[in-house]
Amino acid sequence: MNQIEQRFYDAFIAELSGRKDITIEDQIPIGNYRVDFVVNGEFIVEIDGHEYHKTVDQREVDYCRERRLQHLGYTVVRFTGTEVYNCPSHCAMEAAMLITDLLHARYNREREASGLK
Repeated sequence: MNQIEQRFYDAFIAELSGRKDITIEDQIPIGNYRVDFVVNGEFIVEIDGHEYHKTVDQREVDYCRERRLQHLGYTVVRFTGTEVYNCPSHCAMEAAMLITDLLHARYNREREASGLK
């Protein structure tokens, strides 16, 4: 894990302080890829560092990679390295809120589908 990823990881852990319903793993292989973080086994958080994501060609590779991960059923959340470097706590809060909202939306859809309100 590089320095920017560590900043995000530390901020995300602090954001989730005490929550047992959300887990995070780092540097997870999925297919031909290694993703920065997997949250709850279904959400991927990617941190795009400037050095590896600055060219048009590399961004095209990133978009293709993201679509492939989505086809596998993952929700992908991306942050730039600059965003994380400047304010890791804000990125961690945004990621945690998005993931929580998606989990709640799924829960509500499942309850509606089963006839519960």
